[in-house]
Amino acid sequence: MFVSKDRFASQRGSLPVHASSNYNEQQPKSWRKQKRSVAKTVSLILGLVYLLDFASNNSSSPSSLRLLSVARKLCEEVIYQGDIKKDPYWEKSYPAINFYEGEARNLPGGSHNVGFVVTLGSCPDDISYKKEIDTSYDPGHSLYSAAAVLKYSIDENLQQTSKYNFTMHAIVHPDAVVCRDPNMKLYDRVKVLENLGYYVNIQASPIDPSNAIAPFVVDNVDTDAGNRDLMPLHAAKYTGHPMIVLMNFNTAVMDKPLDDIFDAFIADEKAKVAFSMSPNTPSVISMEFVLMKPDPSLVETLSDAYMKTPYDATNGWDNNGMGHFSGALGMQGILTHYFVNVEPESSIILDRCSYGNDHIDDCLVTPLEDIAVAKISQCGSPWTCPDSTSSMSQSEQERCDSIEHHWYSMRKEFEETCFIGPPLGQRDGTFKPAVTLGFCDGPGILGYKHLIDDKPAPLSCDSETHTTSTTGILTIREGSSYQNQKLSLTTGVHTGQPEVCISGRIAQENFEPPYNIGIVMDVSGSTGSKFKGTKTGDVNGDGNSNRILDAEIASILGMLSSIVDSDAFGNHNVLIGLVTFSTHAQYLGMFEPCDPNDSTKINPILKSKLLNLLAGGYTHFDDALDKAI
Repeated sequence: MFVSKDRFASQRGSLPVHASSNYNEQQPKSWRKQKRSVAKTVSLILGLVYLLDFASNNSSSPSSLRLLSVARKLCEEVIYQGDIKKDPYWEKSYPAINFYEGEARNLPGGSHNVGFVVTLGSCPDDISYKKEIDTSYDPGHSLYSAAAVLKYSIDENLQQTSKYNFTMHAIVHPDAVVCRDPNMKLYDRVKVLENLGYYVNIQASPIDPSNAIAPFVVDNVDTDAGNRDLMPLHAAKYTGHPMIVLMNFNTAVMDKPLDDIFDAFIADEKAKVAFSMSPNTPSVISMEFVLMKPDPSLVETLSDAYMKTPYDATNGWDNNGMGHFSGALGMQGILTHYFVNVEPESSIILDRCSYGNDHIDDCLVTPLEDIAVAKISQCGSPWTCPDSTSSMSQSEQERCDSIEHHWYSMRKEFEETCFIGPPLGQRDGTFKPAVTLGFCDGPGILGYKHLIDDKPAPLSCDSETHTTSTTGILTIREGSSYQNQKLSLTTGVHTGQPEVCISGRIAQENFEPPYNIGIVMDVSGSTGSKFKGTKTGDVNGDGNSNRILDAEIASILGMLSSIVDSDAFGNHNVLIGLVTFSTHAQYLGMFEPCDPNDSTKINPILKSKLLNLLAGGYTHFDDALDKAI
């Protein structure tokens, strides 16, 4: 059992992992596809038997549950669609809980079972942690897609020879277990991962950087790598595996077999770690693919090195000349320092172009069949539907398109192979369909088609409603008042059920619908600058991604989507006024929020106005205010 100082997870409801390294030995890949197809058919038959049994008995009989359990075992990787599609909305499929009670469990292991490890240190919307740090490694609300594709692509790679099988591990910080979904409701990310067969351990960082002897580390770790960045060290305790692989969700596992490098690393008795090095100066370890032999003493060794080694702001760890770089005060920095400068004989340097291809220099021309692992982050995460950028050469863009196409192909195969029944969504997106295979409606995070629907859950309410209102005074402090507030609550007329739908709002009296919403947008030259935070992609199609103007447009489109999805608002009670300003301000008109011909879509005229905005000019606030008034 893996125990955390904070909380730890028990294994519940995960998919079976291959138990034998010889199960598929010498079986061609086409045969394994047929095997999965047969497994799906058998599982579907058993699922139908389960449903018939349930219907006839009107209860979950023991025989029914046994049949469903058998179906899971037969299918190995196959996911019974009923397990995750009873309700597709995050907060209902994966409801948040307050505490995990740990229990002993037997993890898969063996001489040919490789442990693959990913780490989640914070919630994607947690602004209290790592405020100035890029957290794009965390797929946020695309977690299900990213975790499914990563695991499936590893499985596809290893099954080419079946010499190795694997176990997927996730190390999740206690503050990253319960997060908010797109509906701003709490959901449980551990359940999401366990549903996909990840073995999850909830653990805090093994090191408290605030106690390090180096003042520079203490003062700057929170704005460099963050004080949770050393969580992957826990993976060194997974002694049931001959080796572990540290990865993140921005790692693409390609078709080149991993067996050869695994064989060489395990056979080298001196080697403790293996990694590729970045081509930049200083040359540091690339964290997308790091091999490590499990050894609990390694946690203590690296912890001591981190806590007791001096750090110079110019020359880096132990003043060795490596220099300071982004991430130097985290896992990447301490691994580079220790295995490059202190104990280099214990490391193997991997070919960067094959095991961490970053599409730079020589790696740009490496044939796809010679790439085992590629960096997705250089191109943009697939779940953000990245667009072409002016900063890339044609050859760089073509390579990125090839890597991204592989990722989308893995998602397509996952849906077709691992779900009983049709794909979860329609593959009808029109954005770069030759690359994205229909999984993107447009560029940026708003264009991605999620594996698990993240639209607001519909309410099943009484069609006959009753509204009651009351007015009161909003008191700020004793003896003073601010304004009259009107509270309105709407409920169903028939309230005999144990649960009822209630909607309501609080608004300043005499300021009730209809609403005229004025949007004043800064489109001056400064909005063409990059920003830190969740990446948006190239929303306005100007060839520049993740700019302030992209974020402005994305946030307004998000607000408009909320209006479109709302039962309470629409063209009948909302009007949108749009003003832009740079050197001069311009009033672009008054618009209805929804498409007059389809109330489930944003007004295409307004959307077109937003998507065609470009950054340029000075900043004239006064003119903007005049136009808005």
